[in-house]
Amino acid sequence: MDGIDCVRLELRLTTELLRGRSDRYKPLLAHLKTHGADLELLHRSVTTREVPETLAYLIGLVPSAPMG
Repeated sequence: MDGIDCVRLELRLTTELLRGRSDRYKPLLAHLKTHGADLELLHRSVTTREVPETLAYLIGLVPSAPMG
């Protein structure tokens, strides 16, 4: 049985930030803000992909994923 390809929302957010697609990254930010995010993964992705600081600051709005 083949697996289903998927991309973590944190990685998708980085891609949409780099593409300047606010119509896509704003809903992702809202979802991650509500449901939590893997901030370590997000930080690594933003750093590795060299997201400009003018966009990277938006990630400060996303809280870490709830523990439990």
